Amino acid sequence: MGVSISMDDFGTGYSSLSCVKDLSIDKLNIDRSFITNISTDERDAAIVKTIIALSRNLNMKVLAEGGLDSRGHPSQRESGHPICSSG
Repeated sequence: MGVSISMDDFGTGYSSLSCVKDLSIDKLNIDRSFITNISTDERDAAIVKTIIALSRNLNMKVLAEGGLDSRGHPSQRESGHPICSSG
């Protein structure tokens, strides 16, 4: 079985799109700052939806750092791409 490599705090700091392209990453962890206000801030929701689509198109898993309950967010359900929730 291969080694699983994930990128923490995706979308902030050193987690740039060039890293996603250049490294062997199979999971993106969406930073909590994008998840916290996802139901009230349409820009956060759009960013999360875009990250979900990116992960789907690159055959990656996506993990949300806290803030989502077991039902998730409508953008997650509409995408058909599950998000795992972390702490």
